[in-house]
Amino acid sequence: MKINSILIFLFLMYLFFVPIDLSRLFGEQFGIIQTLIKGSLTISIIILFFITLKNDHTIKKYTNLPWHYSIFMLPWIYVSVAIISISWTNDFPQTIKSILAIVSVIFLAELVSKRIELNYLLLKSLLIIDIIIILSLLSDIVGLSFARMEFVDAIRYAGITYGAHAIGRVAFLGFLFRLYFISKKQYNKKQLIIAIFMMLAYIYSIHIANSRQILLALIAITPIWLLLLNSYLFTKYKKLNYILIFFFAILVLLYGLNSYQGNVLDIFQRTGKEDIFTFTGRVFVWESALKLIQEQPFIGYGYGAGGSVLYYFHGLTSEWSTHSAHNIFIHQLLDLGILGLILLVSMLLYFLKQSLKIKNKIFISYLLFIIVVGFLERSLSGPPSLMYLYFILFFFYIKQHKFHNKDIS
Repeated sequence: MKINSILIFLFLMYLFFVPIDLSRLFGEQFGIIQTLIKGSLTISIIILFFITLKNDHTIKKYTNLPWHYSIFMLPWIYVSVAIISISWTNDFPQTIKSILAIVSVIFLAELVSKRIELNYLLLKSLLIIDIIIILSLLSDIVGLSFARMEFVDAIRYAGITYGAHAIGRVAFLGFLFRLYFISKKQYNKKQLIIAIFMMLAYIYSIHIANSRQILLALIAITPIWLLLLNSYLFTKYKKLNYILIFFFAILVLLYGLNSYQGNVLDIFQRTGKEDIFTFTGRVFVWESALKLIQEQPFIGYGYGAGGSVLYYFHGLTSEWSTHSAHNIFIHQLLDLGILGLILLVSMLLYFLKQSLKIKNKIFISYLLFIIVVGFLERSLSGPPSLMYLYFILFFFYIKQHKFHNKDIS
């Protein structure tokens, strides 16, 4: 039990410190403190993993399973390839940093999925998510300067996080987790009112952050829950249907999806209508990335190093540059080439297959979120993010379900 408490603490601290940016809030010196905290978390997770490893009697069991169960080794194979990429990386420091991060994430996910019940973990996650959302909204309401930041020639809401997309992803996770608990009828009347209030806060946060990929994910997932997940594959829950209709109506109203605006595409652009057709410059980034991929197609430029190479190359022909290819598959090709892409796609396909098989609503919804966001952002590719943590975590929970019949429906 003591190890479980430590594990939950490390997980929640990781969840809190990954999306926030102390340097933007309080100055560069606090950025150094945050780096030290994240480094300490990484080391603590790795140490805890090896401490528990000697008492783990499931490893031998896993090695003696039929060959088709080896699919669950894909995340470990992916990490192994990432480590090996040290031998060919174009940015050694960034690759080392990224490898330490992904090793700690996969260790954390493995430990948590074995020891902590899924619903309990999601409830604890909501605690940190709500703290981030509430502190961010309060900072904006009282007019603190760090709540808004300049990004792509626009002032955008970021709250206490490092950017508009960061606060958007945190808010989306909160919305999805609360929707999940409502569908499982785990809230009493008072808790349901609080949940709906927080879900409105999540939507408002995404709206003022103007994070369009999160908007797309919400608009896609809400009717899918209504028309498919809550009606056909799973047990019907009428109250959830009403809640889903309510939130979908708010989304439609909030983002102006009506015939009076004339051009629905306007909601997807930020600095001018020409941005619609280049996805705010992403098309030009994709062109640069694809040129680089042609030079190193099979093994890429090293785990975490693809962004560094892209930043330099794209900056040669553009007034601005970026460390992200803004596409999950293109960025994967930059980092680990075709080999990395095969591993990633294999994990995604198996995750989809098993999620549908066990009829897990949150897993199916989360995969859709990954794909929608992945069209415009690197999503799971590159150095591990909050999105990658929950994907690997859910992947390992499926493994625990297969091996130990854990209830994750």
